[in-house]
Amino acid sequence: MSKPPRLSPSMPIPTSLTNPKRVPIDFVLFQPNSRIVDPISNLHYNNMLFAQIDAVHFALVSLGFNKLPVQISETGWPSKGDQDEAGATLENPKKYNGNLMKLNSQKKGTSLRPNCDLSIYVFALLNENMKPSRPAEMADQPS
Repeated sequence: MSKPPRLSPSMPIPTSLTNPKRVPIDFVLFQPNSRIVDPISNLHYNNMLFAQIDAVHFALVSLGFNKLPVQISETGWPSKGDQDEAGATLENPKKYNGNLMKLNSQKKGTSLRPNCDLSIYVFALLNENMKPSRPAEMADQPS
């Protein structure tokens, strides 16, 4: 019997926009960076998305779901935001989505599961300017 995948959203926006010193924007935009080492697993990551996917895998394993596949149900990048969200620009969604597609086409898994096939869905290639929330959450992609 096959198990349905665990669908998980991955929105790197809040941490990387408001605290770029803690989470470098290049790490989130799939651009060359110095990589981050997880202090518990000692796994190396060169992008936040794969670190988030592996965090979901670790959580599932801790609950006894050792082989449950994880798929990213939505991900994206805002084209505008509040004053404290400097990474929400018109250029960064292009970088995020373009680099995401390049990475996904390489058919590489994560550090924890290098052979897993990833399914990733991009969230709305349009602005959600009627959504009652912060500007970065309304402007997920340029229109």
